[in-house]
Amino acid sequence: MQGYVYIISNKAMPDLLKVGFTTRSPDERAAELSGTALPYPSVVEYSVLVDHAATVEREVHRRLASLRVSQNREWFQCSRTKAIETVKAAAGSVVKGEKDRAVEEERQRAAHEQWQREYDQRIRQEREAQARKDAYESSRKAIYARYDPQLAALSRVPDFKVFWLMGTVIVAVVMLMTMPADKGPSFTLFVVSALIGLIPGTLLKELVEGQKMKSKNYVDLQAKRDAEVAALQKRSGSSF
Repeated sequence: MQGYVYIISNKAMPDLLKVGFTTRSPDERAAELSGTALPYPSVVEYSVLVDHAATVEREVHRRLASLRVSQNREWFQCSRTKAIETVKAAAGSVVKGEKDRAVEEERQRAAHEQWQREYDQRIRQEREAQARKDAYESSRKAIYARYDPQLAALSRVPDFKVFWLMGTVIVAVVMLMTMPADKGPSFTLFVVSALIGLIPGTLLKELVEGQKMKSKNYVDLQAKRDAEVAALQKRSGSSF
């Protein structure tokens, strides 16, 4: 009969191990043994699936006979290692589905430690990357703060009112040139010229600003600033 040969322990009986077999899950058998009579749950220390479970169990009991606490009980006073070695020896090469609690816990512990190391490394790398990014951004802002006032001075133009006035004059002149000879300047002409003058005034301001930003001094200073930023980025080792 195929079944599981198991080794079960209970914290209430630290020096004893139960060795038996079941055709169901060893965990179910451990749950049955826990019951209400014991203060701690029973734990499956080791189990194997074998083709002749009853035969293997009898062989294990025979080999551990001198350590059996009672002839009508399947409890043995022996170490966990000895009990496992005895089950393996009795089962021979027919062992299937072997489960060792200590081995599984060690595997889980090692897996958790590996995950923790990888997690810690990832967090450390993210923090280092963020620190580099923050340092880069701080230095970049410092470079811009040093150059921006100079660039602003080189691209500074008169207040918009000046360009608005110029636009108003241009519109007024054009309107006067196109008016009949018998009509002269009027308040209405001034108001209309002022309103329409916003358009050429804006264009004039943008034109003057554009010309200033194309000047050699402005372009050279901007290139110098960009070169410093590029060098900073290169020193940082990555692009942000």
